[in-house]
Amino acid sequence: MLIKMLNIIGLGSIGTSLYAIYHYQVFIASHGLPLDYIVRDPNPQHRAMSTLFNANYYGLFCIFALLVGAYLFVKAGTKKAKVWYGLSMVLNVVGILLTASRMALPALVVGTITFVFFINRRLVLWLGGIGLAGACLVFFFPELLARFTSASFSHSLEEREMIWRAAWGIFTDYPLTGRGPMSYFSFFYLYGGKGQPHAHQIFLEFLSSYGLYGTAIYLIGTVGYFRERVALWFKPEVQAEIGLVTAMIVTVLVHGLSDVAVMWLQTGYIFLFIVTCPVAVWEALASYRSEDGYLKIKS
Repeated sequence: MLIKMLNIIGLGSIGTSLYAIYHYQVFIASHGLPLDYIVRDPNPQHRAMSTLFNANYYGLFCIFALLVGAYLFVKAGTKKAKVWYGLSMVLNVVGILLTASRMALPALVVGTITFVFFINRRLVLWLGGIGLAGACLVFFFPELLARFTSASFSHSLEEREMIWRAAWGIFTDYPLTGRGPMSYFSFFYLYGGKGQPHAHQIFLEFLSSYGLYGTAIYLIGTVGYFRERVALWFKPEVQAEIGLVTAMIVTVLVHGLSDVAVMWLQTGYIFLFIVTCPVAVWEALASYRSEDGYLKIKS
């Protein structure tokens, strides 16, 4: 069942990517815009969201699907399967670019490097170097990705600061308990914030909603979970499995620095489905492959 679900996520994302590409093509054709419009316009009027709520949520979904595709690629038993999983990864990168989401790219790089660290540590330095080179190119030549130009970035940062100040205000008024789930969405107008479904910062979302007590209880409750997962870091036979779980968590934390896109039906389900999967299931999955082979796409 787990393998079937992972295949639905990985291979199913091919359809969502093609759907996003189709809508982008329709938009640029109807407006007479160039193919690279999405990377040249600092404030594009069309940002891909495919079948999700908005572009940022779709961007996080693409990263999740790409990580799942990478895991399936590593575990694939046939060249044909590797081609399909490789295609899904490429299309999800295209989907991320079409979202014009600023935090999706850093989250993608960090999440991918985290996964590769568990698979092949030698590749980490190469990927890190490529990521650093890309960051330098965007920094010195922001026109390559217009969304990172100073004017566009400053406007977005001002909007985020307005939201963060409101969320911080909620927390400082109710520091111990917060004001309950989705406090920002419920009370932003009392603190001069902007109407958004969340605080656009995962840590502020926790503090404003649950306060110090609630956040502490949550963190204490995860101690056993992380103890079990960290133990898997040192088991060679499950490196791909624990690499996927760790990469998913790291991705959410990095993306959560300026968004809480994991708090949605599709993204939240995929995240929880993978990270809460019992350790015994991952261990069984790893040994099952070594004995029988799997993930083979039938001709």
